[in-house]
Amino acid sequence: KIQLTTKDEKIVIQLLALLTDLCEDYQNENICYYQLLALVEIIERNVDASSQVSPIIAPQKSISLILKHIRKHIFDTNLLSLDAISQQFNFTKNHLGSYFKQETGQSVKQYISYYRMELIAKKIRESELSLSEIAFQFGYVDESHFYKSFKKHYATSPSEYRKQYKNKKS
Repeated sequence: KIQLTTKDEKIVIQLLALLTDLCEDYQNENICYYQLLALVEIIERNVDASSQVSPIIAPQKSISLILKHIRKHIFDTNLLSLDAISQQFNFTKNHLGSYFKQETGQSVKQYISYYRMELIAKKIRESELSLSEIAFQFGYVDESHFYKSFKKHYATSPSEYRKQYKNKKS
């Protein structure tokens, strides 16, 4: 597992796409060879850089990457399971759980639930979608579960929340 810089990550993605397109045809093997060399050079550069990261900085970077992963994949529950996250970031499930709690003060599940509710509230405030549509967008198959979860988080129902927000706006 190599952590690439943002710039290198973009380059690697482009190189892989180019290699996929070019290497289907044997006429481009020299170009493919040089693209592979560029890819190896980027990996080498990042392996060297990641081995020089001090242990004090590494945990902060790890938690920010985990949080970024959660925010990026909030609509894909398969990528938000403890198994998937721990595998993605090379943790055991137990270590991920305790590390996440230590860094954020919440469990992974609590954070995901909190973040999802924040997005739901924003969607309720800023869109004209029905509450059923919003519930479905966020993966709730049972509207009553959606209502209960929202009410537990905000101490009001989604419909009351929308009314309160519209009253403040006008």
